[in-house]
Amino acid sequence: MLRSPWVGIAGLVLVVAGVFAATTWFGGTTGVSGEAHTEFSPTPAPTRSATIRLAEDAPVVGVSIGGRHRAYVLQAFLSPSTHIYNDMLGPVPVTVAYCNLNNCVQVYTAPDRNKPLDVKLVGADPTNARSMSLKIGDYLYSHQSSTPIKPGDPAFPYTVTEYKRTTWSEWRKEHPDTDLYLGNLPLAPPDETTPLAPRP
Repeated sequence: MLRSPWVGIAGLVLVVAGVFAATTWFGGTTGVSGEAHTEFSPTPAPTRSATIRLAEDAPVVGVSIGGRHRAYVLQAFLSPSTHIYNDMLGPVPVTVAYCNLNNCVQVYTAPDRNKPLDVKLVGADPTNARSMSLKIGDYLYSHQSSTPIKPGDPAFPYTVTEYKRTTWSEWRKEHPDTDLYLGNLPLAPPDETTPLAPRP
């Protein structure tokens, strides 16, 4: 007895319909791998941005000029590109220069000038391998001695001023109204009440 081709087609349709119904009933869909999985939108895990605060015993260079006080975090000067910072402490220019070759700090100012000094780092001092060479205008000066590198050049044009190397906690005890210079360091002040000096 010959079987009608429509019987085979009808059977195939019933099988496909049964698979679809079972899949729908169990709430899944078929992925590329052929395994059933449930579609959902995952919730991202919460993230926290950690804040690293400056240590209380961090070394600083403290400067007091014109009744104002500022602590410069020494770590901000360790990179060759940040050895020198021409700053303004209120209306008074202040330049802090640190040499890692001899662990030497110098601070310069010019009381009659109302804009930052133009002190630049040009490399090592050719007369002293353990000192930096500074450029001001067209002339070179030794960072360690603040004297001209070339005999006969003009004397150092700025005033070498006093500073204090200490820790942040000690400086803040002496000068509660100080602010804090962090440079480009990814740090926050030890507490929220400490005013920050402008970053470079």
